[in-house]
Amino acid sequence: MIQIKFTTDEIEKLNYERYHYPHPKVQKKMEALYLKSQGLPHNKILRLCHISESTLTYYLWEYIEDGILSTRNYIMNCRHATPSIWGDLTMACVLSNEEV
Repeated sequence: MIQIKFTTDEIEKLNYERYHYPHPKVQKKMEALYLKSQGLPHNKILRLCHISESTLTYYLWEYIEDGILSTRNYIMNCRHATPSIWGDLTMACVLSNEEV
């Protein structure tokens, strides 16, 4: 089992982002990391978040290597961007001549 020492500040950020980040996949990552920060065993995190062991391992190593900023970086496919939420990203896709 991967051990991570979370600071109080990191836990507060994870707790906030798991509900407020605009993309649901990032929210799921934040939820898994938050549950890990609360000491839940991996099997419970997998069940509660509906993710695989390899996905959880990926989330944890990504967090260990780059912190919370890397877990928030989610590269969206421009065709699925929603202007109301992702206006700037959609505009960037239009400017680069990709299909929106």
